[in-house]
Amino acid sequence: MNLRGHAPLHHPGIQLAPLVDVLLLLLIFFLLTWNAARTENELDVKVPKASA
Repeated sequence: MNLRGHAPLHHPGIQLAPLVDVLLLLLIFFLLTWNAARTENELDVKVPKASA
């Protein structure tokens, strides 16, 4: 005797709010690091050279 019956299967979907949060954070991170790397390349720094 089955008293529970058949429960419908629950298929979890993709949650978009956390996905959008992570993508925005990644975008901000890469924009900031790209800007810092670009600024660092524009600096005129003379580095010492070692003789081989």
